[in-house]
Amino acid sequence: MPAKTEELTLIYRHEQIRFDGSDVAILQCETPEQTPAPDSQLLAFVNPPVIVKCECPPDELITGLSYRFYGHWMTHHKYGQQFQARTYVRCQPHGRGGIIRYLLTTCAGCGMGKATAEKMWEKFKSDAVRILREEPEVAAAAVGMQHFTAEKAVAAAAVLKEESALEAVSIDVIDLLGGRGFPKDTPKKCIDKWGNRTAVLLKKNPYLLMLFRGCGFGLTDKMYLDMGGNPAALKRQALCAWNAVARDTDGHTWYRPEFVEMGLRGKIGGTLVRPIDAMKLAKRAGALSVFRDADNKPWVAEAKKAANERTIAEHVLGMMAEPSRWPEATLTDLTEHQQTQLAVALKSSVCVLAGSPGTGKTFTIARLIGRIIELC
Repeated sequence: MPAKTEELTLIYRHEQIRFDGSDVAILQCETPEQTPAPDSQLLAFVNPPVIVKCECPPDELITGLSYRFYGHWMTHHKYGQQFQARTYVRCQPHGRGGIIRYLLTTCAGCGMGKATAEKMWEKFKSDAVRILREEPEVAAAAVGMQHFTAEKAVAAAAVLKEESALEAVSIDVIDLLGGRGFPKDTPKKCIDKWGNRTAVLLKKNPYLLMLFRGCGFGLTDKMYLDMGGNPAALKRQALCAWNAVARDTDGHTWYRPEFVEMGLRGKIGGTLVRPIDAMKLAKRAGALSVFRDADNKPWVAEAKKAANERTIAEHVLGMMAEPSRWPEATLTDLTEHQQTQLAVALKSSVCVLAGSPGTGKTFTIARLIGRIIELC
């Protein structure tokens, strides 16, 4: 059974061990809560030490600052219990928007509406989630709303306790993605993939969201621009180049570079468009494929569609090399010309029947299918 994933808020103290040739280190941290020292008066306090193993560049962590470590507990055969962290982020205070969105998202089934969430913020500020989770009756009384009873507050507290391991990062991500049109399960999918570095990663590169269904280029690109991203950045131009061919619904696979450039200018405009560089970057990233025809003219396609087309072509080529499996098809209700052309087409396992409108292609194929059904 896999270890339970948790998130710990710890104060970094110092580095105990750094393994040669890697960023893996053993850190000594402590919990933020102070507890009385066993042999002291109440004036003396001590924080219990916590050993953390994680990847971190030298000198990145700052002594005395709080960090959220995301990972699981393990027992080392020699050093005892330690926290194996996958990722970590520096703690930041949560604001009004994040707290309210988190309460609405997490406690929606427990009578938590917008007015109630806003009231919780007014009463407890950044401590609102903790108060509701740990003292639900106090929270209900403070809010003073008839519909948000003590029973509903207790139910909300139970939900928050289940979510407490990832509470901080959930607030960050829900606040970041809230109101942008992404599917409701997007924050959870992101956290499952990137842990408590999710908000940090998405702020640097919102286009990472395109890994998930329902998070298309339009939504992620708007988020990128809303967050102050450079509209002319080559990375964005490469994604725009890919999107120009990926979003087309005319049924084509291959496009001339001029089509891609037109799509780029429609998104970016101005004189900063770099279509050739953008297509080259998209090709290096595996998003686009390039093909040159017999006249050495380039054509561009979405890499996935190009690969699918290549696979189908290879299968068709293999079928054409096989002996024909079509039945003998002497169909007396066809014209002599139709019978002749059908006989030629049926010499290969792959049948292509071409002709101008009105020559009877559909009728001929329908009669062939009827013959096949008779034989079956």
